[in-house]
Amino acid sequence: MARILRILDSMGWAEQVDDVSFRPTAIGDIVKTRKPVEAGIKHLYAFDVALPIFAMLPEYFREHGYHSPHDESDGPFQHAFGVKQTAFDWWAQDPARSANFNTFMSGTGGGRKNHWTNWFPVETHLLQDACLSENDALLVDVGGGRGHDLDTFIKRFPDAKGRFILEDLPSVIDDYRHENPRIEPVGHSFFDVQPVKGAKMYFLHHVLHNWPDEGVVRILSNIREAMTPGYSRILIAESVLPDRDCPPWKAEMDWWMMAIHAGSQRTAGQFRTLCEKAGLQFLKYWGPPGDGDGIIEVGFLAN
Repeated sequence: MARILRILDSMGWAEQVDDVSFRPTAIGDIVKTRKPVEAGIKHLYAFDVALPIFAMLPEYFREHGYHSPHDESDGPFQHAFGVKQTAFDWWAQDPARSANFNTFMSGTGGGRKNHWTNWFPVETHLLQDACLSENDALLVDVGGGRGHDLDTFIKRFPDAKGRFILEDLPSVIDDYRHENPRIEPVGHSFFDVQPVKGAKMYFLHHVLHNWPDEGVVRILSNIREAMTPGYSRILIAESVLPDRDCPPWKAEMDWWMMAIHAGSQRTAGQFRTLCEKAGLQFLKYWGPPGDGDGIIEVGFLAN
């Protein structure tokens, strides 16, 4: 136990009180008490998943000509485990891993102080021209997990009219606890035709970094077909890479996305290129205050 605690002490998660005693720091308390944080550590740093992938990376790159992976079913993850499934399909076979991932995702948005609803001009930029009845769709959270972002939005703007729709795979929706009565859960894959037409906002939070470029274009194209030209918006919430002087944690996350999903963290310029390939208009990158997720605003203008 002391050997483990010495490592946690060196990381700032614990502090040594005397020769044989340790106690958690503020960071350690967060890890201990916040389930999404604990789940994130299990998800990203589990020895039986992370170590095999990164141990096999040199061999993977050597066999693939030192090129970045571009197939979510044939990347470093699949090379390490000898499978041809995506990481998501592999996790889905293990209920415990799948539930842990959903718990992790529930903490990547809603509870953060710099959540986009706290700094983005939602009321003046999005709600003001949203001509809605109660039956019209205001916000569709595509791949939204357990609805943490929708719940935060509704609590931040309780008078906003319209419907709030949560979309994710049926296996994820089955795990949704229906805690907010305004949220409508719908089982849906974003690789299929978008069923909700003409919403004001289609929201993608930490979705696109899980997929290579071809998958991103497919996801965006499916949403484009449902958009009302000149009215609907896609809002992409991602940790956008700077063109230079990248923070270590963003560079590390880019490697995680590459190794597990053949995906990537992207610059604003790379997002612009992918939006244009999907027939969409890159309108603006809204940078967050400090670190955190920015918002890429995307529109659709009919020919």
